[in-house]
Amino acid sequence: MTRSSRVTLSLLCPLPAVQEERQRGKDRNENEVESTSSANEDMPVEKILEAELAVEPKTETYIEANMGLTPSSPNDPVTNICQAADKQLFTLVEWAKRIPHFSELPLDDQVILLRAGWNELLIASFSHRSIAVKDGILLATGLHVHRNSAHSAGVGAIFDRVLTELVSKMRDMQMDKTELGCLRAIVLFNPGPGAAPGALEFDLSLALNDIGLETSSCDPHTLLG
Repeated sequence: MTRSSRVTLSLLCPLPAVQEERQRGKDRNENEVESTSSANEDMPVEKILEAELAVEPKTETYIEANMGLTPSSPNDPVTNICQAADKQLFTLVEWAKRIPHFSELPLDDQVILLRAGWNELLIASFSHRSIAVKDGILLATGLHVHRNSAHSAGVGAIFDRVLTELVSKMRDMQMDKTELGCLRAIVLFNPGPGAAPGALEFDLSLALNDIGLETSSCDPHTLLG
């Protein structure tokens, strides 16, 4: 099992399941290794990494200039997050099209998968991006939303859970772009409860909805057509 697979598995599964997987890994024979190689050819991690890099927002300049500072944007954090997420929905479709086999699915199935998993996919993305900042999240727009601002806006509980249960864990594991892409690909093809990092003990599918994000302006049928 590659490092990408191990890291993704540890986010998706409770500790006992990970330990069982490690034990099974010790007992694998040559036929199982060949099977793993075959699976990698069917879903090459190189293509998954290419998809991540193709839609990666350019935020390096902002991080260097504003790391750790409370944002001075005139908009409240909820508005900022919603605007960034709305913008990223368009990018999400382009990302999905680059994931192996997604575009081979019927259009209606593509729409179903995106509608079911868009929120987990966006949360995973900005959580990983936020590894680079302290006590906050880094949006695709380049805006650093500080923890204090989120608490002032009344969304501190959700914010802290994302920071504690996703950002911190990704940082501790030193998750790279390939591993993030593998995680998001799993969520894309397996939407619903348990598809996103289930061991985080809360349903990420509710997180963006809880802070008031509306997605009516982004119709997957229109974007995929």
